[in-house]
Amino acid sequence: MGELVFKRDYLLQNGAEHKDVHIQAINGFIDETKVNLIPLETKIKSAGILTVMIHRNVIDELNDSINSHTLGEMMEAARSKQGTLYEKMKKRGKLTKENYEQREEIADLVLILNSMPQSDAEEIKEAIETFSTPSDWAVDLSHLSLGKQKNLIQVLNRLGFKCCIKNNRLVTGEYKGERVINWNPEEKRAVKNKSVWVSHLLINQFDHNEDKLIEVTREIQAMTAKKQVKTFDPEEENRFIELQREYLTCLAKREKLIQGEDASKVTKIEVTRLKQTDLTKISEQLEN
Repeated sequence: MGELVFKRDYLLQNGAEHKDVHIQAINGFIDETKVNLIPLETKIKSAGILTVMIHRNVIDELNDSINSHTLGEMMEAARSKQGTLYEKMKKRGKLTKENYEQREEIADLVLILNSMPQSDAEEIKEAIETFSTPSDWAVDLSHLSLGKQKNLIQVLNRLGFKCCIKNNRLVTGEYKGERVINWNPEEKRAVKNKSVWVSHLLINQFDHNEDKLIEVTREIQAMTAKKQVKTFDPEEENRFIELQREYLTCLAKREKLIQGEDASKVTKIEVTRLKQTDLTKISEQLEN
């Protein structure tokens, strides 16, 4: 919300007027945010729900430093794009943006932490917010199921906090041994404006499949446009059907790879005639 207020004030100081449509839109967002935040903050506090902000200490320090300057000084820094104040504003924006981009992982972590004893959850919250732990740092996780333990180290590592579980205790770093659970390294990818995580062992398969999917999609779209103005001969019709089979196969492989399964042995979908449900699915996917 602070960024919206600054943006509005900056525009007003540089020729915009309160009656302008874009200023009214920003004010609307600010008012809506205030209305939504007040009851939400009250509920969170009364329920004792733990929340997490990655790099909270750094962001708070930057806020205090930036807010010690006048609005005019902040506007001049934004205009000139240089100086210590501008660098602080730029860093705060970068960290805030990263938190927004990691909102799904942070939400997963919050759910796990709020299912744990508060003292243990607070220790993990402090560690992930500051990325700072003493050499002997460890948190007992024996009260969590194996599934939740794996989910916890998965989301913490996705957020950049390198850790594993050793003898039912969360520790930093990576170890070997029978009672050790390490994170299977993953890489983040975007699928239809949504982030997904893919095992590092399968990432090459995933990227190759996505390239193939793009190639097939483009050819289907080109042939669909062509089909609007002419009747396909048997060879063209067969190619069109074949492309749709390849498209469905790529989608099946994508799902397997996201689930952490090897998709190299997934064979092409072989059907004599594509069902109408398959064709509908393809149309919907191409439109989205």
